[in-house]
Amino acid sequence: MQLTPQMWRRLWPFVLLFLASVMAYFQASGVSELVGASLEPSARPVPPRAPPPALHQQRPPDAKAILDRNPFDSVTGPLGRVPEIELAKKKPEHVDPLHAPECKGLTVSITTESPDPSWSLAVIQGPGEKHGRLRRIGDTVGDKRVAYIGFNRLEQSPTVWLESTSGLCQSYLFDDEPAPAKPKPKPTLKKPPRRPARRVPPAAPKSIADKIHRVSATEFNVDRSVVDTVVEQYSKLLKNVLVRPVQKNGRVVGMRVLRIRPDTLLGKLGLANGDVIQSINGFQLSAPDKALQAYARLRTASNIALKVERKGKPMTIDLHIQ
Repeated sequence: MQLTPQMWRRLWPFVLLFLASVMAYFQASGVSELVGASLEPSARPVPPRAPPPALHQQRPPDAKAILDRNPFDSVTGPLGRVPEIELAKKKPEHVDPLHAPECKGLTVSITTESPDPSWSLAVIQGPGEKHGRLRRIGDTVGDKRVAYIGFNRLEQSPTVWLESTSGLCQSYLFDDEPAPAKPKPKPTLKKPPRRPARRVPPAAPKSIADKIHRVSATEFNVDRSVVDTVVEQYSKLLKNVLVRPVQKNGRVVGMRVLRIRPDTLLGKLGLANGDVIQSINGFQLSAPDKALQAYARLRTASNIALKVERKGKPMTIDLHIQ
């Protein structure tokens, strides 16, 4: 069948539409292949980079092996070895405080021992000192330091222990003369140790007793020179007087004085054996620093008020300094 020109004109739009469809199909297929190629992961992974070849490092020459063998001297042994020197360590010598040597050049005249070591006091006269000074644990006496104030049961005496670079030593209360050497006991005979004779305070010198005038049992007129003498020579005038702190409910409330007789200095000033001195001019004797303050102001005071407890009853003794 032969197509006429009129028939071509009628079929031409359909031919164009068919060609356009074919072109669109091939174009869409090509675009799909390109997109799929860009999105699909590579089947072959990229091999990692090989590390760079390590550089060969040459070690410096070491002669330690030769020195350790020491082929030149087998007796000496390895060279370069530091010889081991053993230093003899001197162990501190342990000294029993009760058997410690006696301190030289020291004099102890008054001691007061307390369960609280910080409350223990002692009057100690050191080398080169004209008079003794009131000291406590930790204070220095020359090149020594007060370590402890207590009682030596072997010597039956109040004792002050002091320490220095040379070691520990002790000084007995009022031990003016060295103790005699004790004879060695016989093996067959055993005698109980003899206790030393009880030491008593000395009587007040007449030059001092005559300057103390009694007004009443609790009031006295005292010459000022007596105060100066007592402050300067209290270690001699108050020799063998015992002073002990008194506690109530775990608190120090005063100082008890013992070995007081009517003819002693404290007896002349109205005190009796066993009295508890609670305060001096308002300074409560409840701490060591308070006791030191009261003692330091005695020389300049015009009146000394002693608050005392005697047999459980409070009382006040007034000393008028004239």
